[in-house]
Amino acid sequence: MNKVVISNAEYNRIIEKVNRCQLFGKTRDIVHALHNGIRYVAVGDELIYGDWKTFPTFLMHYCKYALGEEWFSHELEEAEANRHEICRWYGHVDSLLRASSNSTSINETVVRIDGDGVFMAYMHLAYNLYVLAHHAALQARLISRLKHKDQFQGALYEVFVITTMIRAGFDIAFEDETDGSTSHPEFIATHQLSKQRIAVEAKSRHRPGVLGRSGNRQDPDDLTLGVRNLLLKCSQKHIVDPYVVFIDLNMPSGLFHPGNSIAEDDIANEVANLNDARGNSQFNMVVITNTPHVYGAPFETAPPISVCVLIPTKPKFQAVDFGLLKEIQYAAAQHVNIPSWFPE
Repeated sequence: MNKVVISNAEYNRIIEKVNRCQLFGKTRDIVHALHNGIRYVAVGDELIYGDWKTFPTFLMHYCKYALGEEWFSHELEEAEANRHEICRWYGHVDSLLRASSNSTSINETVVRIDGDGVFMAYMHLAYNLYVLAHHAALQARLISRLKHKDQFQGALYEVFVITTMIRAGFDIAFEDETDGSTSHPEFIATHQLSKQRIAVEAKSRHRPGVLGRSGNRQDPDDLTLGVRNLLLKCSQKHIVDPYVVFIDLNMPSGLFHPGNSIAEDDIANEVANLNDARGNSQFNMVVITNTPHVYGAPFETAPPISVCVLIPTKPKFQAVDFGLLKEIQYAAAQHVNIPSWFPE
């Protein structure tokens, strides 16, 4: 039997890559260098530099960079009630960091804080934007939609979904948004190894007073899942490939979680109601998420994200390998992980 001998350094690199994949999915390595106290970070084909000590401090800056620092500064000059949701998040994060600078410290330049819901909402957006740009998947159209208050929520969830598919090992091809002749999905994802094509759609449940929507928040006791219309809209897309849809419920933590059989049965029934006359499902997989960050109380631990999936037994288009679908589910759950440090 032939033996392959590798050095300790190479072995450690392999272990580090496996561990990184388990935490952050099949994303590209963080590429950086430190020179004379300045950190240089490669993001796609761009090189950005600053005095960041940790990866999250870089992300705080990168979100502003990606959205446009001039736009960001203009929004921060507005009264808080008139600011864009992202800039309100940033203001809260900044105040949280200032408060923490006088508390628990790791060393003279780094502090440890427990992020609350708004903090995590901002940092997840920043990290997802970084991943998209690092994989050449951050479109100007998507940035424009994020900055548009009426389109922000849908764009925010699309950012999450695209990043999830990248973590699962897919390449992204966006549909032509100027083509109004047919209703197409958000994008086509092609698995890098198997070359399996999947059409992907993303929908987030709008609720008054949440994520920049006008009105007052509803009493939690009055909230319903409300997925029927979202599933119907997904089913009306012109699809020629296996189809995976993502739907975020946008509810407080505790109202929905994996294992809640009543809620899952309700969603399964809504999916089945859209089967065609032969009993074939429109969907190969329905990913239900609940991202309740903005429902969390300030300065308290961020509420947990929930992910569950439904996989119909008779999809309209060819069945996708079950393992591949599980990779997508796992990648969605990896959303909670953000690197804390620049790799050595």
